[in-house]
Amino acid sequence: RLIAGWVLAVVGPPALAAGLLAVHRLDALPTVLMLFLALTVGVAITGGLRPALLAAVGSGLLSNYFFTPPVRTWTVAEPQNAVAILVLLAVAVAVSGVVDLAARRTHEAVRARREADALTTIARGVLRGGDVVPTLLEHLREALRMDAVVLEEREDSVDRWCTTSRADDAVAGGAGEGPRDGAGEHVLPVSEHLRLRLRGRSLAAP
Repeated sequence: RLIAGWVLAVVGPPALAAGLLAVHRLDALPTVLMLFLALTVGVAITGGLRPALLAAVGSGLLSNYFFTPPVRTWTVAEPQNAVAILVLLAVAVAVSGVVDLAARRTHEAVRARREADALTTIARGVLRGGDVVPTLLEHLREALRMDAVVLEEREDSVDRWCTTSRADDAVAGGAGEGPRDGAGEHVLPVSEHLRLRLRGRSLAAP
C-alpha cells in the first residue's frame, strides 16, 4: 500500500491535470481544487501521510500553473485564487494527517485485541488447571506463525543452552526440523537462565 501510495502521489496529480485540461467544462478553479483535494485524500487512504503531502504540493503547483489566471504562469492575479490554493493545501494536509492517524490507531487496536485474546486464552488454561507453559508456547507459535517454539535452559556448568528438563512441555511445533528456505531462528531472552528459540519465517524486530 505504501508503494501504491507513492506511485499515486507521483502519477495522480499530472494525470488529473491532463484529464481536466482535456475536458474544458471541468476546468473551473473550484472544481479543479475539489478534485485535487479528493485525489490527495485518496493518496492518504492508500499510502499514508508522506505520499499525501507530496500529492498536496503537486496538486497546488499544478492547479496554480494550469488553472489559475493567468494560466501557464506561476503568478496569481487575484488574491482570492491564491487563498483558495492555500486553503487546498492546508485542508489536504490536515485531512491526510487525520486519515493517517486513524489508520495507525486502527492497526494498534487490532494488535492490542490480538494480544488480549492470547492472554485471555492462556489465563483460561491456568484457571482450568492446565500447564501454562505448553499452552503459552503453542499460542506464541500460532500468533507469530512460526514452525516451532522451544523453551531452553542454561546449563551453568558449561554455559550451554538446552531444552528444559520437561522437554515435552517445552516444545511447540516441529522443533527438530530444520528451517525452511527463507526462514530463520530468533532467540528471545526470558530470564538469566531461560530463553525462547523460535524457528520459522523471518520476523521484524517489533
